[in-house]
Amino acid sequence: MENPRLTFATPTIIAGDRSLVSLVAHELAHSWSGNLVTNATWDDFWLNEGFTVYFEQRIMEAVYGRDISEMLSTLSYQGLVDEVDAIMDVNPNDTHLRLHLKDRDPDDGMTAIAYDKGYFFLRLLEETVGRQAFDAFLKTYFTTHAFQVMDTDLFLEYLNTHLLNTSRLRDQVNVSAWVDGKGLPPNCPQVSSDRIERVDATLNAWIQGETTSDELPWSDWLYQERYRFLSNLPDNTEASRLAELDAAWDINSTGNNEVLFAWLEQSVRSQYTPAYERLRSFLVEVGRRKFLTPIYQGLVETGQADFAREIYKEARPNYHSVATGTMDALLAAQE
Repeated sequence: MENPRLTFATPTIIAGDRSLVSLVAHELAHSWSGNLVTNATWDDFWLNEGFTVYFEQRIMEAVYGRDISEMLSTLSYQGLVDEVDAIMDVNPNDTHLRLHLKDRDPDDGMTAIAYDKGYFFLRLLEETVGRQAFDAFLKTYFTTHAFQVMDTDLFLEYLNTHLLNTSRLRDQVNVSAWVDGKGLPPNCPQVSSDRIERVDATLNAWIQGETTSDELPWSDWLYQERYRFLSNLPDNTEASRLAELDAAWDINSTGNNEVLFAWLEQSVRSQYTPAYERLRSFLVEVGRRKFLTPIYQGLVETGQADFAREIYKEARPNYHSVATGTMDALLAAQE
């Protein structure tokens, strides 16, 4: 959680190899988007997170180059598409940037919509007017509204006055489709990544038996590429195939918690029990719902609810109340 000039960060972002610096960049960027200018209500949450993801991507581009930032944007886009599809089946209005959370839990708005749809809207603005003009707009926006709250209406008024100040630009962007429209508008910026395409091709070859585990370019991959490989493994991957991966690359010992989470989640699906000692220690030591919910849910869905409750009994005293509220409900439903 970011605070003015002070960020409380989970130790799960410390991988030992600086591989999770994008998250550090994200939290530091909140000193501007979130603290210098703050969303007025939870309905305007995208004004915090959309801007912050945009800044995060710009920082990654400046530090590591366009190739890496486009890989991150591609992963964000693909995750956003999946999230939009899931939300459209439940409450399509929650795919708007401007939410309507009156009498609802603000957690309902903590989705990829605020983060990634917000990011792609801002990226569209940049691509429409050019980076130089957009950067100038951002500087004046934060200077003008420093230490103030901001809601969506006020932002759009400022946007139309100071950036989209012609009917041609407003028509080109179609702001209402982004802010108050369902799903992803057709003018969403297009992104692609050769790195991700190569990972997907390698994964397919591994699934088909055309590439062995020890032939994978694991040591050359960035953590995002490793995560992509593991998180896209079929749910029915046999435990013996995970044993091959583990023998080749000792994934159980990784210091990157994002990669470890993807590995343990798949180990649960495949019931790869040699990973369960690490699974237990992970669930006891880590309290982030982002990690806890899918793993406990996976244990329940694969007939391992008793094992889940056994671990939870040990882990629960050290979880935050927000996490225990979610896990209590999840596991109680299976009793």
